[in-house]
Amino acid sequence: TSTVETLLNAVNSSGTYTYASINDEGTGIDIVSRLSGGRLTISEASATGTTATDLGLLSTLARAKLSELNGGIGVDSVDGFDLKIRRKDGGEIFIDVDNATTVQDVVNAIDSDPFLTAVINVAGGIEVTDTSSGAGNFRVENYNGSYAAANLGIEGAVTNAPGPLTISGTSLTFVGVQPEGLFT
Repeated sequence: TSTVETLLNAVNSSGTYTYASINDEGTGIDIVSRLSGGRLTISEASATGTTATDLGLLSTLARAKLSELNGGIGVDSVDGFDLKIRRKDGGEIFIDVDNATTVQDVVNAIDSDPFLTAVINVAGGIEVTDTSSGAGNFRVENYNGSYAAANLGIEGAVTNAPGPLTISGTSLTFVGVQPEGLFT
């Protein structure tokens, strides 16, 4: 029989320069790096493993907070809208990243447009596809003095061509782990 104490002891004695403890709220486990400036990510030990996921400790880009991107510098935002997406049919979508906490929140905001599809791709970037019809170019750009599109790796344009147009964002990296409540 394994206990939470057994897990904490295993992490703390693993030689990985990490420290695990019950969080202050008593709702989960905090695992921190004991190396100054050390970046800590947690993954499954095997392709079929689920322990990190089950414990709410798996590091994923979807769960990464915007403030953890770009080496912990985060994503630039201003009052009001930060991103402008111009579809090839001429429609414009504006996104305020202040309404988002995680990368997945931004993906969901973009994906809420009926002519746009946004996903986190296998390369670790945001991929935005325009399925509208029209003769214009597809563009994702910074807006209102914000650098959010660049910080999210999706700033760019695609010249009109038949069919859907896709902007594949650059790979994003994040710092730290994103613990979830284990006991809730």
